[in-house]
Amino acid sequence: MEQGAGILQDALTRLQVELEASAVALIDQRNAQGGASTAAPPTNVGKALEGLPCLSLEWLAWYGDLLSAEEKTTVCTCPERHQLHGLVIEKRWVVLLVACGLVAADGSFEVTKALNYFECMSLVRMILEEGLNRKTGLRGQGGGGQNPAELAIPLSWHRKSRE
Repeated sequence: MEQGAGILQDALTRLQVELEASAVALIDQRNAQGGASTAAPPTNVGKALEGLPCLSLEWLAWYGDLLSAEEKTTVCTCPERHQLHGLVIEKRWVVLLVACGLVAADGSFEVTKALNYFECMSLVRMILEEGLNRKTGLRGQGGGGQNPAELAIPLSWHRKSRE
């Protein structure tokens, strides 16, 4: 598991670097039951928010809204557009980041950061889901079976390969 944790940490670091975020954090909801871990933001996110009086928010209300919506971005009103962004993955993990200029005024992702965001978040999601699948035994069949459905190959492709 330590190797998986290292890969996950590398992915989170890449997310922070690529998006020029001042803080990135991951919360495992399974470990945060009872609200003890979510009563306040993770330390690095809390410190980043303390340095941004323009991005003041009520943490518990914001976090509750995030859990309901599964994605939430709050933008400050200053010209630098500081943002707290959160994404819920598999109703279990929450990725938080504090960044500037991630989301445009219309609510869409900035063109210059959109691709990096989606690449990095997809990597984080894949690592988390793979770890969950390993723990619960929901792995695929390994692609070695004779059935094209096991490989997620459209049946029409399979038929063409046999002609």
